[in-house]
Amino acid sequence: MSELFFFRNSKSTCAGYPGTFSFNGSVDYTEVDAMTFSDWGVDSLKLDGCNANHPYKDTYQAYSRALGKQKHKIVFGCSWPLFDQHHAGDEMYKILHEHCHLWRNYNDIEDSWRSVKGIIEFYRMNVHHFLKWHGPGSFFDPDMLIIGNDGLSYEQSKSQMAFWCLWSAPLLMSNDLRDIKPEFKAILQNKHLIAVNQDPLAVMGHVVVHEGNKQMWVKKLSPAVAGGLNSYAVLYFNDDIIGPPAVMSHQLSKLIPELKAGHKYDVHDLFDDHAKLETLTPEQSLTLRVPISGSVRMVKLVPHN
Repeated sequence: MSELFFFRNSKSTCAGYPGTFSFNGSVDYTEVDAMTFSDWGVDSLKLDGCNANHPYKDTYQAYSRALGKQKHKIVFGCSWPLFDQHHAGDEMYKILHEHCHLWRNYNDIEDSWRSVKGIIEFYRMNVHHFLKWHGPGSFFDPDMLIIGNDGLSYEQSKSQMAFWCLWSAPLLMSNDLRDIKPEFKAILQNKHLIAVNQDPLAVMGHVVVHEGNKQMWVKKLSPAVAGGLNSYAVLYFNDDIIGPPAVMSHQLSKLIPELKAGHKYDVHDLFDDHAKLETLTPEQSLTLRVPISGSVRMVKLVPHN
């Protein structure tokens, strides 16, 4: 896959270089750009909005149509919600759903846990509205993974990867692969988490329990076998900053009401090479010990054969 290409929807880019509408906005290079990117074999284009003086609603749709004409198909990422957060309602998301493959809808990520936690909180508060617009071919983009840089601890890095996979978010790395430490590389290469991220249903995980600094999230996954019951990913999040690790517990049928009574589910730890922890019925509780300071435990419930 070719390198992600960033371009700016404006007279000048964020860094001051010529943008889509150069020469004081008198020339529109949308069609030329789309043909050029296609000729270059660019696979993914992210259209930013710095210094823009054209309506986002019009320019993003125009770029989508221009890219759609090209022989080489390009994944189109939009930043319109980021620049117009106060009006990011159903009307905007309907247009984004029709014209963009993914879209940024919150502030730029920074290399810090404070930034990641702010994104998690934003999605917690809004995820039930996002659910109807998120799905195959239309994805919310919470911004880059900062795992392997300097801002996150090991446990916090696991948390970012877990949430981004739970949301079926784009997994775009921002680190220097020449210097990344093995433990952070292992997080980014966790095939079990990536499988959750890439699940064909592309369901966005949603929060089901929020009690102070503790949260429980659930994501519906494809059946383990054709025609079988669905699997589920469950994430327990503990953002307490003092005290011992939390023992978090909740009855499965209350976390996931659609679980079938009378069936059993194997519980696999997604951060321990899919190790089987136990087998539970929906009437039993999933109990996990979760460290503090922004840590998670994430498991997969697989219908028991």
